[in-house]
Amino acid sequence: MASTRRRTFLVVSVSVLVALASACVLFIGSTPSSYRISRAGAVRASPERVHAVLSDVRELAAWDPWPARPGVARTTTFSTRTTGPGAWVQWSSRGGTTRMTVVTDMPEYVEYRDDVNGRFDASRQRFGHGRSGGGTTVEWTFAGDNDLVRRALWPFAGLEGRI
Repeated sequence: MASTRRRTFLVVSVSVLVALASACVLFIGSTPSSYRISRAGAVRASPERVHAVLSDVRELAAWDPWPARPGVARTTTFSTRTTGPGAWVQWSSRGGTTRMTVVTDMPEYVEYRDDVNGRFDASRQRFGHGRSGGGTTVEWTFAGDNDLVRRALWPFAGLEGRI
């Protein structure tokens, strides 16, 4: 009698675990394998001035789209050259290190590669701009791939809600 109960308990337990594992696989499979988020706005400045700000990593550090959290100290360092492909800015704190490196510098856009905590090419940020009326329209696009862990956490900690 006891062995029948143990066997029944074991069968039920394994069935529940298989069902939970299947639900997790289906859930993760339904989340995006990549992301692309964009924002746009107008600036009262010439496209040339906007480009100068977007392509200089020292300027980027002044208007960082990912500011430090209040109460979290961070250190900012720069490459020797602060404009053009290869120029970079790096932020370090107790939470880790992020480096943004210019990979493309064209008259109509600047693209950065983000390396987070040593993970090369974690994401890309592109700042496109063009003349609009008396100023410039700027479009920021943030894109990358979601690995398995990010796919599992996407509904709970997705970037869209944090931007």
